[in-house]
Amino acid sequence: MPDFQHYSALSIQHSALIQYSALLSHSSLASVEFIPDTLNFGPVILFGNKTLGFFLKNTGSDRIYIVGGRNSNSVEFSVGGVAGIYLYPDSSQYYPVPFSPQSHKAVHVDSVTFTFGDSTTATEICIGYDHLPIHDTLSI
Repeated sequence: MPDFQHYSALSIQHSALIQYSALLSHSSLASVEFIPDTLNFGPVILFGNKTLGFFLKNTGSDRIYIVGGRNSNSVEFSVGGVAGIYLYPDSSQYYPVPFSPQSHKAVHVDSVTFTFGDSTTATEICIGYDHLPIHDTLSI
């Protein structure tokens, strides 16, 4: 006659292992990709404006929650609508970024950092250059 008490204990252990692995699968870290990986605005006339954008793509197998975002140079670059949304597996969110150089310097840089529900972060880099307006003189 089989030992049913032993079999029952084995079944409970097996059930606990399945539940444990399911808990692990929901605690995976956010896996994202920026497309393109860097925004390069090229030269923009001083105090002018140019807008480019990027996609934030969820490359993982679980949905991720975007808690917030911030950019390091909010005077010259602007990013909006970065917080409070879920990004599902294999889906993307588009973010337009206007750039307006406010001072004459070699290179303008911004880093846009997203924070996710699991406390991980991901950063997109934005680069732009300024040039002074070209003035022509007409002589007759």
